[in-house]
Amino acid sequence: MVVDLDHFTVTRRGTGADITSTAGRFGRDCLARGATIGGDAEARRRAPEDVAAFLRRVLRPDPR
Repeated sequence: MVVDLDHFTVTRRGTGADITSTAGRFGRDCLARGATIGGDAEARRRAPEDVAAFLRRVLRPDPR
C-alpha cells in the first residue's frame, strides 16, 4: 500500500490499483494476515531536497 500525501491517494504497491476508497478495509486485511512494510527509495532520495526547499521558503528573511 502506497500513501501519496501530495495527492491524497492510496494505491496497491504490487498492482498500482487505486484503493483510496477502500484503504481502511485493505489495511485491516493486511493486519489480519500480516503486512510487509517497505520504504520508498524515490521519496527517500528526494527528501533532503524537499526539506531544504521548504526551509528556505519558510525561513527566508523578509526582503524589505
